[in-house]
Amino acid sequence: MIPKIYPITCNTNNIGPGSTFVAIKGYKKNGNKYIKKAIQLGATKIISEERIKNKIKKIEYIKVKNSRKALAIYCSKTLSNPSSKLKIIGITGTKGKTTTVHLIEHILKKSGYKTALLGTIKNKILNNQITSQNTTPQSDYLHMFFDVCVKSGVEYVVMEVSSHALSLYRTYGIKFDSVGFTNLDSEHLDFYKNMQNYFMAKYKIFEQVKNNSPIILNTNSEWGKKLYEKLKKYKKYAKTKIIKFNQNDLIKIDNKKMFGQHNLYNITMAFLICKNLGIKEKTIKKSIENFEGVEGRLQMHILKKGAKAFVDFAHNPSSMEAVLKTLRTKTQYLIVVFGCGGNKDKIKRPIMGKIASEYADKIIITNDNPRFENPKQIAKEIINGISNKNIKKCLVQLNRKKAIEKAAQISKKQSVIAILGKGHENHYIIKNKQFYLNDFEQIRKY
Repeated sequence: MIPKIYPITCNTNNIGPGSTFVAIKGYKKNGNKYIKKAIQLGATKIISEERIKNKIKKIEYIKVKNSRKALAIYCSKTLSNPSSKLKIIGITGTKGKTTTVHLIEHILKKSGYKTALLGTIKNKILNNQITSQNTTPQSDYLHMFFDVCVKSGVEYVVMEVSSHALSLYRTYGIKFDSVGFTNLDSEHLDFYKNMQNYFMAKYKIFEQVKNNSPIILNTNSEWGKKLYEKLKKYKKYAKTKIIKFNQNDLIKIDNKKMFGQHNLYNITMAFLICKNLGIKEKTIKKSIENFEGVEGRLQMHILKKGAKAFVDFAHNPSSMEAVLKTLRTKTQYLIVVFGCGGNKDKIKRPIMGKIASEYADKIIITNDNPRFENPKQIAKEIINGISNKNIKKCLVQLNRKKAIEKAAQISKKQSVIAILGKGHENHYIIKNKQFYLNDFEQIRKY
């Protein structure tokens, strides 16, 4: 549905005759090394932060201070600023973004609006689903997506906005009609180094909210409170409607597929955003009651022996604790299967080990995208957080398929199995290679 050839792009896969290539010096690859290839594929204009040697006469070269920012600006301008013709809702935060975005899109659709969605699990324009590569795509894709939305008659785009997208100018120039902040927890510290930097990355989205547009904040944490105080302090937000809520304001709407307190926060966020966009409360409540849930978010399978398994994307300490706290109330025997990603935030590994040991009756530590790290070392660092008293609960099976199989084997009729970390994803990464594996498909074999 999105054309393969872009008028402006940073990816040579999307270059065609007459395209503009923006060379970005990334963290893994340097786009300047692909300029020759871009020209061979038909690019007639090159934008870069570097001075280009051996220029070709018929090619136009533009030097800029920031290639990422230039990509966003030129893409929007070339496509006649498509985002300005849409109402865009952005949800940011460490956890809850995916469920909240899907809820809001569902409510808007049930309210009669033509919608599109951008998120971790999938992208969607009207009823057409598109594979998602990132939580928030690169700006060239984003503006192509918005352009197709405009041509398709879409009114609302609901999107997850990641901290990386804000830091790397993917959403630069987009004006939001409403923004929601779910929470902030230890995540991506390999990139941001500390929580303050991570917080300031999230803060950038609020500088892109239109005047008189609603901002909804979950203030049930120190970071949510800090954000509220920071926004209220500045005059530029004087015309902005800032609404906060905490655990005392949670809206309880009956939906058997959305249980657990963490989902009450997602429901409340979606409810308040839609209400402040002018949708009637009765319509919102009915829509939430009929919501079918989200793939890989407490997705349930009942095993042949009667045990219940839940696949969830929880991959940081607070999301893990929220899920296990919910599932602990549903069984006398809780089995937890999880791992931690390699080449990522190492601090959370023993913390997650400790949390798992406090809630679970049995822990199976396994692989979760070890990348270039030694999986045994990752498992060891998880175990470091487990006390001597709880260590007997723990076993290590680094083969994820076998770990899920083991959980199914040791489960009993009333057991609950929590398979955490991958959620909707259908692959795992060892070194720089991807291998197919879908947790929900795997547990459904039993």
